[in-house]
Amino acid sequence: MVNQVEDNLVVVKEVQKFDSYEADLLITDGEHELLCYYDTYPPIKEIKIGTLVTEISSFFAKDIMRTKQKFFISKEDDYYSYSLCGELIQIDKPIVKIFNFNVVLDAKIPNDIRLGEFIEFKVQRLEVSI
Repeated sequence: MVNQVEDNLVVVKEVQKFDSYEADLLITDGEHELLCYYDTYPPIKEIKIGTLVTEISSFFAKDIMRTKQKFFISKEDDYYSYSLCGELIQIDKPIVKIFNFNVVLDAKIPNDIRLGEFIEFKVQRLEVSI
């Protein structure tokens, strides 16, 4: 799935750390930013700024609950950790739209939460595919 909401593409804005097997990438939708982990196996030589992000997935999503808030991104103290809030746009393989980022959750959505509702949750880190 290409990480796109309407015409807003999500791309690599900055490569913060990189070796041939992993990288810390700052990604953007043009307005908001997320720090994400990227596993580069097999090894690669470079990651270009502006590279399209094809998927964002959560690692250890927890504390998922319905909320009346709309969208927010809040960086937590741990290196990759975030508190996030967005609209649940898919339930079977849970996907949450947070501004122009589509995040695939690695956790089950509680049964009382319905498609189209807003949820907030925490993640230990976000991982990207490019």
